[in-house]
Amino acid sequence: MFGSINNKSETMDLDCANNLNLQGNNISKDQEKNAKQLWGFLISKGWTPASVAGILGNLQQESQINPTSTNPTSGAHGICQWLGDRLTNEQNFAKQHGKDPDSIQAQIMFLYEEANGAEKANLGDYAKSQTDPATAAVQWELRFERAGSAEARNDLRTQNAVNWYNKLKDSKTTVTNDNSTEITDTNATCNAEAGKALAVKGPTDPWWNDLSKWAHKWVDQVPQNYSYGGNPGSLDNTATAKAVHGATDCSGFTLWAFGKIGVTLPRTAEQQFHQACDEVNEKDAKAGDLVFFDSADEGELCHVGIYIGNGEMIDEQLSGIIQEKVWPKNNPDYSNITKIRYGRIKENLYHH
Repeated sequence: MFGSINNKSETMDLDCANNLNLQGNNISKDQEKNAKQLWGFLISKGWTPASVAGILGNLQQESQINPTSTNPTSGAHGICQWLGDRLTNEQNFAKQHGKDPDSIQAQIMFLYEEANGAEKANLGDYAKSQTDPATAAVQWELRFERAGSAEARNDLRTQNAVNWYNKLKDSKTTVTNDNSTEITDTNATCNAEAGKALAVKGPTDPWWNDLSKWAHKWVDQVPQNYSYGGNPGSLDNTATAKAVHGATDCSGFTLWAFGKIGVTLPRTAEQQFHQACDEVNEKDAKAGDLVFFDSADEGELCHVGIYIGNGEMIDEQLSGIIQEKVWPKNNPDYSNITKIRYGRIKENLYHH
């Protein structure tokens, strides 16, 4: 339930939450101008023309590439017809970047953020490396839009994609019209600096002081950001760290925090315990160790947190990143934990 076992989800550099800002704040219903905006932006980031054409084929079917488009039945909105938490995340993301949520620039930036963050586990490498626009269109629908059989109409999406490919494949990446595609770096939401060290009582590991600056950074600041299999790199940026159900999971959080002090952990709780830790007794556990949980429901290590001493830990869970008591055993409210295990990072992983 809580321990990620998705081996396909790897840490990915999000360019500090996709620190890329499209100049302009246009609420445009001009399909071709909007298409060229997205084309120029993604091509400049190394996406293949076929891949971008596949996306455009989907967006034409979803919204006519109109950022103000709203489905009157479901309430889905924007070029991708975002709904629920994803729509809320787009609106918050736009505001944090100083954009109108209905501007084409904000929605292209958010599409890019999702493709590299919350949706990365679904998209894998299919998002940007396709060589055939028709195939790219189908893959984008299946992995990103997830339209469902009634609305998919992949025959239209693929034809749209081929049309956009033929129209734009020889165009330059810089578009000189009212919707400029000039790309600039911005630190508006980049948040890759450490927090303050957390003072604790009791014994600590040699790395605790450095680790605590990262472990405690987002405590109580990112409610409901848990995303099973999500990208740990999401925690390097305010917008992605706070995205509802759009950041990372428990082992992604520990991987991220330890990575900041030069310790490379494997992705899942199970792997972190068996490959990166030496087990220690509870009475010998120190602040800076990892605490793992066996679950009767999962039949394996299902959760991990960073132990901070005095029976407490910092962990990423459904409520977000919080500081709390180590979970009790045999309590259905805590995934029926049957055993609690403590692990200390292997000496060869920590470089003084």
